[in-house]
Amino acid sequence: MTSHTSNRSNEWAEAESQKTRADAGRIRRMLIGVTSKILWQLIGHKNLDGKPETPKAEVFGGAGMIARPGGRNAEAIVVFPGEGASEPLIVAVRDEQMAAALRAALTGGELGNGEVAFGAGVDGSVACLLHMRADGTVEVRTPSGEAKSLVTHETFMRHTHATAATGPAVGPTPLTGGALEGTTVLKAE
Repeated sequence: MTSHTSNRSNEWAEAESQKTRADAGRIRRMLIGVTSKILWQLIGHKNLDGKPETPKAEVFGGAGMIARPGGRNAEAIVVFPGEGASEPLIVAVRDEQMAAALRAALTGGELGNGEVAFGAGVDGSVACLLHMRADGTVEVRTPSGEAKSLVTHETFMRHTHATAATGPAVGPTPLTGGALEGTTVLKAE
């Protein structure tokens, strides 16, 4: 009887070896547990005692930013560069529940080509969002809020008010009604 494969017995043994199985487990998708420390807790397969494995891993996130998931459905891609399951590193994180809430909070319910949105919130809700649009505008607002044009420094500096000492308002752009209204959503130094 002839074999329909060109694999030899030593090749089959190598394909099922402990090293091959360990290599296959070096990149895994795991749930994220506790994130209150530098090392995040991961939740993986159930061990022989019936309890899930819970290694702690360092997060390799984006340079210049930090973020913690706010929901209970966050997942991570974890790489194990050491021998066995030692020294896990988190190289990617996602929370589809939060992503759906963020999409729903965007104007029109979708993210356009070339656009970026960030949101902060917990348990699948968005408390505030930052939407950088492909047309060069940036919105910072709450999900139910409406992004409005903000007063520029130049406009603010041109306005004047009438006082008892100065008489009628004088200046290139007199405004009435008291102080200019600001925003409580966007703060800057």
